[in-house]
Amino acid sequence: MALAIVYFMVGVFRYLLAAGDDEAKAKGRSMIIYGLIGIFVMVAVWGLVWVLLNTFVGAGVQAPPLPQLP
Repeated sequence: MALAIVYFMVGVFRYLLAAGDDEAKAKGRSMIIYGLIGIFVMVAVWGLVWVLLNTFVGAGVQAPPLPQLP
């Protein structure tokens, strides 16, 4: 996840620093797009794993009761 964010940020900096160079702007733009796609895919897979774990593994599992004070 950190690498995708760093890749995205490098793309943003390249895009911003490429004032007159259209080729550098295009490279920065593509890095931004690929970074966003990578972040989206990782967050979606993380969410899917969380849903599956809570649906199948977490079903019927309860925390033990807290001890009662007299």
